[in-house]
Amino acid sequence: MPTQRYPQKSRSLHVRAMISLLSPGYRSPGRMRGCGGFTIIELVVLMAVIGLVLAVALPRLAGFEHAALKSQAGKLSTLLRYANESAATKRLHYKVSFDIENGSVMVERSPDGREFSGDTGIRGLKMSGGVALRDLVVEGFGKIETGTVSVVFTPLGAAGGFSVHLEAGKDWFTVKFNPYSGKAEVVEGYA
Repeated sequence: MPTQRYPQKSRSLHVRAMISLLSPGYRSPGRMRGCGGFTIIELVVLMAVIGLVLAVALPRLAGFEHAALKSQAGKLSTLLRYANESAATKRLHYKVSFDIENGSVMVERSPDGREFSGDTGIRGLKMSGGVALRDLVVEGFGKIETGTVSVVFTPLGAAGGFSVHLEAGKDWFTVKFNPYSGKAEVVEGYA
């Protein structure tokens, strides 16, 4: 008696596959008719769920921008205080440069206040999260909106007070540096 190579069930599937390839209108008995896509009800429910998720998420995105602005203002305040305190304790001159167009803050130091180098051990700051460095108001110079502005912290303190304005969307934060106390204060709004 000859041995059969393929069991009967496998040959039956093989025959069905061949028939479906040869005749495009053939449907196997296990397939349902009309399952070609989504119903209109399923699509309406999907759109309602997407709308609900967006209604909950969009207001939080505005809150994220405000939080990023507050965080950047806090980091800038910390950087200014640290540069001022380092100048006094290490008896060095620190120059903090604000590049308004690029939204970056760089710190350099010098032993005598003449030639500054970037080897400070203090990382600069790059505005991110939709936060922009808009302007500086420096005592004796007024409001500066373009270019690079440098403030030097000496072992005896900063030359004068200044304010840095940061913006994200419609929100503003002001970082005010007081040369008499050596403190940098973060104020919400344009002050």
